[in-house]
Amino acid sequence: MAPALRRALAVLLFGALCGLALWLRDLYPGVSGVQRDFLRLAPFVLGGVALAMALWFHRGRVALALGVLLAAYGAFSSLSVYGPAATVLSSGAALLVPINLALLGLLPERGLWTARGLIRLGLLGGQAGLLAWAVAHPQGALGELLQGPWTAPGSLPGTELAPASLGAYALGGVVLLGLWLYRGSPLDGGLLGALTATLPPLHTGGDGATTVVFWGLACLLLGVSLVQESYRLAFVDELTGLPGRRALEEQLQRMGPGVVVAMLDVDHFKKFNDRYGHQVGDQVLRKVAGHLSRMEGGGRAFRYGGEEFTVLFPGKSLEEAAEIMDRVRQRIAASGFRVRTPARSGGKQGPDHRGQGGGREVKVTVSVGLAGRGADRAGDVLQAADQLLYRAKRKGRNRVCR
Repeated sequence: MAPALRRALAVLLFGALCGLALWLRDLYPGVSGVQRDFLRLAPFVLGGVALAMALWFHRGRVALALGVLLAAYGAFSSLSVYGPAATVLSSGAALLVPINLALLGLLPERGLWTARGLIRLGLLGGQAGLLAWAVAHPQGALGELLQGPWTAPGSLPGTELAPASLGAYALGGVVLLGLWLYRGSPLDGGLLGALTATLPPLHTGGDGATTVVFWGLACLLLGVSLVQESYRLAFVDELTGLPGRRALEEQLQRMGPGVVVAMLDVDHFKKFNDRYGHQVGDQVLRKVAGHLSRMEGGGRAFRYGGEEFTVLFPGKSLEEAAEIMDRVRQRIAASGFRVRTPARSGGKQGPDHRGQGGGREVKVTVSVGLAGRGADRAGDVLQAADQLLYRAKRKGRNRVCR
């Protein structure tokens, strides 16, 4: 699936969940008091399940983000017990939520039970301690600051968001949106969705229904992003962005006997890799993957492993698939490839290869073998296509054999 389509579907899913949240919010006033007490626990349940998943998958950033959300929900859902200090608590929480979510989006994943993960946990704990101290001493310097015109709720007309909180949300939203568009990670999308979901209760002043529903939605979105990220890691090749071998095997099992399989291999890749370095070799693989992902004709490309790719053509004849793959082969050969200099490619090619071919134009070609699947097993057609691929190499490479 193309990245733009994935993002569009993510936006549609977020919109659908927001619509569901609004519907649930409208139902909230009609439930009994006992049911409301149970519903108030829903964000804790959703957040707890997502937190357990984050710990299981060793996703420290998401675990910390869920800790921030759950602590903030606990604060906003119990403001009435703090009396005059409630303003201090709500002001501080409304500032810390967007700031911390944006920072967690920017930080690299380092787990939770590691030195860096524990430092991050300690910093969040320190923030909570400072806020608790300000709540206990509302007349102190920090308490007075959080009750000022720039930080106190209700300072702006038409919203309960303070100017400082509104600015923090705007900046955090821009940061997380940029990360999501640039990296395309489900976790970045989950952080962005969670940040957005916490806005309505702060905008309206945190009435019971809006607080319960939208903080629960924020926790749910992070949980969904964890599931999506786990799928991506299991089925998508990190280097090329194409579905990986596991996805290929499952797709083959689901397809009927009419599928045509193409095996594609980058010619002389080992020599190219040895001469210019592994990082330049990775650039070649990404280039080939880019051509395959933009392929016309209904083929679906996969990274098989190493320098090999697989393309499935359901519903196509062997002749049609061969024509499509030959056009792809010609485009790859005609496009050329400029070996990047170490400064552009990161300079990680190793001392034996650094600087070789800096900026020179080289030709990248591919060989392709195609086989049609009959009533035999899925693995048989892959093996047949692989044998035809090596026939193409024996015949001189840069050709399609079927």
